[in-house]
Order: sequence, then C-alpha cells, then structure tokens
Amino acid sequence: MQKAIFLDRDGVINVDRGYVHKIEDFEFIPGLFEALRHFQRLGYKL
Repeated sequence: MQKAIFLDRDGVINVDRGYVHKIEDFEFIPGLFEALRHFQRLGYKL
C-alpha cells in the first residue's frame, strides 16, 4: 500500500487571507516546498 498526503489550500499550503481573487494575493507558506520534498523522500505521494 502506498502512503499519501492530501493537502488543503487555505491556511495549509498558503497564507490564509480569505478568498483569493488575484494571483498576486496568493502566497505559499514559508518552508512548504522543503516540507513537501521531505515527505516525498519518505515515500509519500502528494
């Protein structure tokens, strides 16, 4: 069986600022990509 991680958007992978109307308002949470790479190295599907 493969391990998997399912991620929500608002407040999980990005700074929660309410509904994002413009791409300029979207900001990833600092350290997100390093954390995702870590889980991939552990064998998780994202």
